[in-house]
Amino acid sequence: MEKVCYIFGAGDLYEENITIPDNAFVIAADAGIYQTKALGIPVDLVLGDFDSGSIADAGENAIVFPPEKDYTDTFLAVQYGFDRGIRNFEIFACLGGNRLSHSIANIQMLSYFAKRGCKINLHGKNEIIFALYNSPDITGKEKETVSFDENYTGYISVFALDGDVKGLTVTGLKYQLEEKTLESDFPLGVSNEFCGEKSNISFSSGMLLIVCQKQQKK
Repeated sequence: MEKVCYIFGAGDLYEENITIPDNAFVIAADAGIYQTKALGIPVDLVLGDFDSGSIADAGENAIVFPPEKDYTDTFLAVQYGFDRGIRNFEIFACLGGNRLSHSIANIQMLSYFAKRGCKINLHGKNEIIFALYNSPDITGKEKETVSFDENYTGYISVFALDGDVKGLTVTGLKYQLEEKTLESDFPLGVSNEFCGEKSNISFSSGMLLIVCQKQQKK
């Protein structure tokens, strides 16, 4: 099983219970240590500039960064996992909170790491946000595709995150597209809906941001 990194920030935590796989690496970013403590989740590492959390609360496994830095604590946490070969990330409590700028930075961060082959799920209150990237000259793939089975329900939206997304094809959802260009300054892909059949979203090039409603566990 491929290793997964779980990262907890200091934003709004909407989950009351989170199951951590046995082989997961868990990082608390700064005051994210209070989120993991509240959930009773042991961490492998705490890192950040500790402008919102206490180094004393972080314990022995802590990495301290200066507050004058170019990277957010969440970005540093993902980079730490990336440098150790991890490519799959689940990020909690990194949206909402008192600083909208950090939520925007974390969404923007998805683009940076998608270009480096990472899959990051950014967990919000009722939604999961992730980004997919394709450039045939770089990835060697004619299309990038994500599929959802017929059990998915609710809303799903797609946005062009970094320039235009070309060759966008959507099948199996309420609103369908074929080989369209999704522009970064026009929200054509907002509020589509699952409708009880297998669906596919594919595109030939660009950075596609997907906002998908969380699914209730049966």
